[in-house]
Amino acid sequence: MNFEWRSVILICMLTASYVALGSTAVFYHIRYNQLRQTYEQLDEEYKLLNQTYVSLRLFDHSGHPPSPSAISTEVPQILITHPAGFQEYATAILKVCHTALLKYTRVFGMSSPNIHVFIYTNASKRSLSTTPANYRVYLYIQSIKDLEEPTKSHLHHVYGFIHEIGHIMFMTDNNIFNEGWANYAAGFRIVSEVYHDLGDDVWPQPYNYSRIEGRERFLNEINNASLSQPNTFYAASKILYTIDLNYGPRIFKYAVDRLHPSEVGMYGYPIYSLEDFKNSLVELTNDTTILKLFSENGF
Repeated sequence: MNFEWRSVILICMLTASYVALGSTAVFYHIRYNQLRQTYEQLDEEYKLLNQTYVSLRLFDHSGHPPSPSAISTEVPQILITHPAGFQEYATAILKVCHTALLKYTRVFGMSSPNIHVFIYTNASKRSLSTTPANYRVYLYIQSIKDLEEPTKSHLHHVYGFIHEIGHIMFMTDNNIFNEGWANYAAGFRIVSEVYHDLGDDVWPQPYNYSRIEGRERFLNEINNASLSQPNTFYAASKILYTIDLNYGPRIFKYAVDRLHPSEVGMYGYPIYSLEDFKNSLVELTNDTTILKLFSENGF
């Protein structure tokens, strides 16, 4: 009996060991597959990042790769960083942005140091934005097709880049008003000026961006009562447009020149109080109806 009992115990122990070993093997097999999938995913992401990095190109406003000395000595300068295969569009964006910088100086008397534009593809959604304090503009697109002219891409790239440069040129502490400023500056003033110099053919698929993205669209928007509700960027655009008609576009730079920034951002970037800006316009013009114009439109 003792021998038989010991045999049963031994068999049970061996069975338990095999079960435990089998469970452990299954666990590690599952864990191995999970880790392998994670590794493969990270490896693909690394390859994508590495490929994007290797294929970056840097251009100056002439459309050619600049020498190291040119990067540091040409002011102002537009730099474009983009994936391989995007050079035709990058060159167009360079020409648009460089010309827009010249026009902001001529029309408004405003200027900017170097501006760096980044183009990213394979994005989850499309967007165009800026971080004015470090003079950078970011375009996120899903594929190169998103850079086609507006009837195909449904994006207004020429207006868009000129709009973002407007944010770099001037900023207050009111974000809605800032959008109105950039919309007015680009839509009413600068798009048509850029078109005058560069025409249809600046974009790889030529089109009349002045007609589609310029004054006609701007005026339709600010005169649309459903859009220009108080405290909207359309209403802010309408304020600036009205003042422009009375005093010209340089009035805004003259008003800013009388101010001290309420905040100084990265690289000394100035941010102004909207209240101070309004008061400066009134003091400069002796026109108290400007305050009423701001108030009626929610600012």
